[in-house]
Amino acid sequence: MRDRAPYLRLFYAAAALFLLIVQDLFLNRLTLWGVHPLILPLAAAAVAVWQTRQESLCAAAAYGLLCDLWMPGLIPCFYFLSFTLAAFFIGALAPRRTAPGVFGLALWGAAALAINSLPAIVYYACRKEGTAAAALLLTGKELLLSVPLTVPVYFLLLPIRRRFRRGMMLSGVSHEATSA
Repeated sequence: MRDRAPYLRLFYAAAALFLLIVQDLFLNRLTLWGVHPLILPLAAAAVAVWQTRQESLCAAAAYGLLCDLWMPGLIPCFYFLSFTLAAFFIGALAPRRTAPGVFGLALWGAAALAINSLPAIVYYACRKEGTAAAALLLTGKELLLSVPLTVPVYFLLLPIRRRFRRGMMLSGVSHEATSA
C-alpha cells in the first residue's frame, strides 16, 4: 500500500489555510474586552498532539511561516517561532498513547495560546507605561475568548485525522511505532 502521509499533510494544510482565512476575515474584526480571539495556535496545538514530534515540528513551522506571510506583525517570524516552540513543548509533554478529546485538546490549545502570548507579555512589561499585570490580564482575556474555539477546530481536524489514521493502521503503520 502506498504512503498516505503526503495526503494527510495536504489536508492539514488546506484546513490550516481555511482557519487562517477565518482568522483574518472574521476573528480579527471581532473585538471583545479589547482583544480578539485567536484560532491559529489551537490548530497548531491539535496537529502537535496528534502527530509525531518530527511531523508536528515541521507542520508548526510551515503553518507559522504561512501565518507570517499572510498576516505580518511587529515581530518578524512571530508565528513561526511561536508555533514551533509550542509544537516542541507539546511534543515533549503530550502523552502519545491516546489521542485527547476536545477537553484535552483545549488544555494543550491553552498552552499554545500562552506560549503565543509570551512576546506580548514581555513587550508590555518593558514599556514605560505598561506593566506585566496588564499584559497578563490581556492574555487571560484572550484565553477566555479563544479556548472555546477549540471545539470547531477539533471537529474540523478530527475527520482528517481519523481518515488517515485508519488508512495508516490498515497499511500496518501505527502511530506509536512512528512517534518514538
